[in-house]
Amino acid sequence: MDVFGELEKDRFVVRDIAYHLLRVVRRAYVHCQYWNRIEKKLRNEKNISGLDYEHILGRGMHEKETEVLMKRRQDMVVQDFMENMISPIVPQEIRKTAEVKFLHFAEQCAEIIWWMCVQNPAMHLEYLHDRISGQSKVHIFNSDHYRPYLKSGEFVDFCVWPLIRLHQDGPILSKGVAQGMNK
Repeated sequence: MDVFGELEKDRFVVRDIAYHLLRVVRRAYVHCQYWNRIEKKLRNEKNISGLDYEHILGRGMHEKETEVLMKRRQDMVVQDFMENMISPIVPQEIRKTAEVKFLHFAEQCAEIIWWMCVQNPAMHLEYLHDRISGQSKVHIFNSDHYRPYLKSGEFVDFCVWPLIRLHQDGPILSKGVAQGMNK
């Protein structure tokens, strides 16, 4: 059973499950963007020894070496994410089985989102209003951008999954998922 099913067993309602899982995705995205910005700054600077970071990281390295280095950086970012960003947001009310699934979900999100952020240009996640952002604006349900979750409607009740773009303001790779409602 996946994390969603485990949280349902703990009597979480769909809206709260979506909130907790989307919160993980958003934190992973912000965390990976942060580390990617740091890495880009390092690439553009020379370190104290005068070695060009870009040369060390890729140019002049064989493809296999670059791949190994990228995997190591991903492991470091994911480990930092799990240690510093996830423990504060694990729902207090969940059983150990659900917590294990929740943590596994968080780790997988961070791994995938890291690869999205290191693309050139970086892929972009786009969110609607929800409890995470605190926005209270009501959105008209745009079926070009979002698929309905359990209910369709004229307006968005809550976001279940973000829209994914090839890059910021770029074409849509995957529609988001949102719960519809009628006023």
